[in-house]
Amino acid sequence: MKAVLAGLATLALATASAPISDKPFQVAAVCVKTGEMVAGNNKTCFYNCSGAGQQVTVPVGTLCPLTISK
Repeated sequence: MKAVLAGLATLALATASAPISDKPFQVAAVCVKTGEMVAGNNKTCFYNCSGAGQQVTVPVGTLCPLTISK
């Protein structure tokens, strides 16, 4: 039992002292549809991506996705 506890303590210390990367990581933002506009043969779909606007153009007969990843 003491050996198991000592092993867990060593593992916890090794994990806690692991270096933290300074490199940024990317997280996909989920964008929610806010509207659409038809112009000719194209439809522009508008999205709110955590406060930033995003647009996607699709053919007029295609439904705009309710969400997209940015």
